[in-house]
Amino acid sequence: MFRIFCWAKLTQTMIKIKRNLKNFWLKFLTFSYINISKPASVFFRKVFEFNKIKESLGLGVIIAAFTANVFPAALSLFQVSFVKADFGQVLPLEIATEQSLQKPVDSFHLTKGYSFFHPGLDFATDAGSAVLPILPGKIERVERLRFGYGNYVVVNHGSGMKSLYAHFSKIAVKEGQAVEKDTVIGFIGSTGWSTGPHLHLEIVENGQKINPKALFEEYFGKKLASSR
Repeated sequence: MFRIFCWAKLTQTMIKIKRNLKNFWLKFLTFSYINISKPASVFFRKVFEFNKIKESLGLGVIIAAFTANVFPAALSLFQVSFVKADFGQVLPLEIATEQSLQKPVDSFHLTKGYSFFHPGLDFATDAGSAVLPILPGKIERVERLRFGYGNYVVVNHGSGMKSLYAHFSKIAVKEGQAVEKDTVIGFIGSTGWSTGPHLHLEIVENGQKINPKALFEEYFGKKLASSR
């Protein structure tokens, strides 16, 4: 009887120890998940989400910058190369020997200068303002487009010099027409790739585009600045 009693006690003790061990491991695993695994999972998930957000924001900024600046500039360069055959070649032309350079508009605000992606100078002024040629010459090209330069005119001044005037709301001359310094060639607008009423001016000398601002400053002997 005593042996049976001892064996029963031992069995109960073993069962109790086994149950306690099982409860211990359950509590340990629960503690590990709540205090170690779960925070780590949350941390890495937040890092991953932050990186994704940062990556998305970075991509958005790049896309926005490309759309706002590079894309229109690339299209402008594409159009420049498209019209280069006409705008870039030098054609002999008889014009008056006494020439004096003039600004195409009187009252203006310089909004964008000369650069690789923008080979010209922008004069912002009131829509509908009259535009004059920088020198006497002959109208070599008249185009009306929905993109790029929009409505634009090319004037051949002879001696290897040409000028291009873009974004007109209305063109006032025809191809082959001779123009003097007081001839209105068009009116300020915002056609083509334009963010507001302005004149985009480009100047070519012997087949090479030059900085209009530098040309005006050299001629007038003073810095070209906004007049409004």
